[in-house]
Amino acid sequence: MGNSRVMFIAAISAVLGLYTLGIHKADSRVQSIPLSHAYKMQAKEIAKSGVGMAIQRIIKNGKWVNRTTEASLLGGSMTYTAINFSQFGYNWAYVYVTGTYKKQTVNAYAWVEQVKKNKWAIKQIFTQTPTSNGDFAGLEEFAN
Repeated sequence: MGNSRVMFIAAISAVLGLYTLGIHKADSRVQSIPLSHAYKMQAKEIAKSGVGMAIQRIIKNGKWVNRTTEASLLGGSMTYTAINFSQFGYNWAYVYVTGTYKKQTVNAYAWVEQVKKNKWAIKQIFTQTPTSNGDFAGLEEFAN
């Protein structure tokens, strides 16, 4: 009779332990969803800021460099490419920026127009977020 009580208590303890482990994993997954969105929003701000940064660097240098440039910004990184169409008789430029923050990536595309000498105005900008694959990228610290 004594052994059966010990076995019964051990079985209940094991079930409660597994139940607690499941709750902990579910809780960490629930926390990871808003953090994933926050990281994506930060990547979006990096990409949008990168458009202005690309234009500023181009104006400061006084020349267009049609190559990819990388920089650190707001705790993340960005890569931008600016293409000037003035050599074809247009006063337009195209800026493409990729902002990355904790493995979340957002792309920003912008058409800018030269309104005066060394003065550019953003005429159209839009961002694109890759579709989520459900892997909660950048949230490894919550996986344990």
